[in-house]
Amino acid sequence: MLSYGEVLNYFKRQEEDNVGALVPLIEDSSLRHGLVAWKGTPVKIVGVRECDEKTNDREKWEWLWEDVEIDEQKFTILSGGKIQGAKSLLARLIGLRLVYPDGTVNRLANQYLRAIIMEKIEKGSGKPKGRPKQEEGSGKPKDRSKQEGS
Repeated sequence: MLSYGEVLNYFKRQEEDNVGALVPLIEDSSLRHGLVAWKGTPVKIVGVRECDEKTNDREKWEWLWEDVEIDEQKFTILSGGKIQGAKSLLARLIGLRLVYPDGTVNRLANQYLRAIIMEKIEKGSGKPKGRPKQEEGSGKPKDRSKQEGS
């Protein structure tokens, strides 16, 4: 028999093999919004049982989710959707194995999401605002009191 943690870690170790699940994530922004919502959604594992080692991966995955309580209202609010749409979105995230019942997110999906956010921040703002310009080669901020016309 396998413990809950053993089965959960089994799937987390397989993330590299499940890279195909990232294709829908790349193409569908609602999945990205769902990942962000999942990170802020309270989840609770209410039953601790053991899983038969002989079950296949699909059955093990379903077994992991059987005794999980998800705050669906919070997920709906955070995902910006309506209840039926949020339930469908959550089912897709679970089915693609992009989220885990312990409230975490697939590591590769999280890296992709982070890369998108960082790219948008860098594109949108150029240089960070409120940061003084640096003198060439010195690494020190320019002294604005010595600028011409002050």
